[in-house]
Amino acid sequence: MMKRRFTYLFVLALAACTTETLLPSEMTEETQEYTSVRMSLPPAVFDDCPETKNEALLGSSISYVWSATDTVGIFPGAGSQIYFSMATGAGQTSAKFDGGGWALKKGSDYYSYFPFVPDFYIDKRAIPVTFVGQNQTGNGDPTHAYLGNYCYMVAKGVADEATGSLFFNYERVGVLFRIRIPVQAGVYTSLSVRVSDKILAESGTIDAVNITKTIDDPVYTDKITLSLNDLVMQSDGTLVGFLMLPPFNVLGSQVNFELIKEDGSVVIASAVGKNFVLGKTYDNAPKFSVGPVTSEIDAEGGSVSFDIHSSGTSSYTVASDAEWLVLTSEPTSGSAKVIAKASANTGKPRTAHIIVSETVTLNGSPVVLDNVITVTQNNSGLNIGVGDWESGEDQGGVAS
Repeated sequence: MMKRRFTYLFVLALAACTTETLLPSEMTEETQEYTSVRMSLPPAVFDDCPETKNEALLGSSISYVWSATDTVGIFPGAGSQIYFSMATGAGQTSAKFDGGGWALKKGSDYYSYFPFVPDFYIDKRAIPVTFVGQNQTGNGDPTHAYLGNYCYMVAKGVADEATGSLFFNYERVGVLFRIRIPVQAGVYTSLSVRVSDKILAESGTIDAVNITKTIDDPVYTDKITLSLNDLVMQSDGTLVGFLMLPPFNVLGSQVNFELIKEDGSVVIASAVGKNFVLGKTYDNAPKFSVGPVTSEIDAEGGSVSFDIHSSGTSSYTVASDAEWLVLTSEPTSGSAKVIAKASANTGKPRTAHIIVSETVTLNGSPVVLDNVITVTQNNSGLNIGVGDWESGEDQGGVAS
């Protein structure tokens, strides 16, 4: 399997792999009816603008086209898969694929899927899919995104009598997120999409025959991560990532985005939740990000600060949920540094939260998005957890 690389488009190329089927000399004139196939991707909806397939041209919309090295898998109604490779049409949304020495029997049903899996014995009703391991190099540039392994598609063949070939109109089994987050200058190592419950199918199978476009036998998680390969933001700006996901529904809730920086600190952002349906693309653009998401204050008390980095159009509220942690500034819009001051702690270790909230409107109703900073304070100047101390183990210090 080849790794996709990009010129200016999302190139989703796969290497061909030999499989066994009838040789041309073993076929009758009737069985050689179809010697090529045409694959086409109709426009799909991008939340509020259109998209198509395979390599993506970005503007106000995204479109996909075929790459010269793409290979597709084709199953007959009964029997094992055959592979067809690109013949003509590279750079277009519709392309002709050729079986080389292989031909397709007239009168049989045929089913296709992409990307191709080089396994002769693969089950057409259980083609493996995974959304784990995605990566991107560079910021906001589709030439740096590698989505080919994750753009899962299926189609049933329809006879095209005019050309004597089979026509496959693919349907996508996945959701493309374009995530745009305002951030400060720095080096970022990963970007994750996180939800409150384990409802994201990180892996499973798809059925190329019964095209229900669902993920079967799913393994669920609450987070799927895109590696950013030490993406460098030279100045404050917008970090843009592309991530393929399974369909999921968080309507009325929120989606959280977690950015990990080179020093291990975490920056968070959030967007309004929707029913993210397969075949569509979503432009998730939080108006601000907050970080770091955790801070620690020693027993004597003191101050801790965190940053709000804004696109400049957002308004929000900032609040502490504990009396012992008081905010010395409470901005309501724009980028800001917020300082919280803690009193001395003579009791047990304690935890408080600083909550940055934004109210957005969904279908005419308000939805509150909360971005939470966790602040901890111990009671001895040591990083001692209550559970560890109560276990009776020697912690290397004396609690006051």
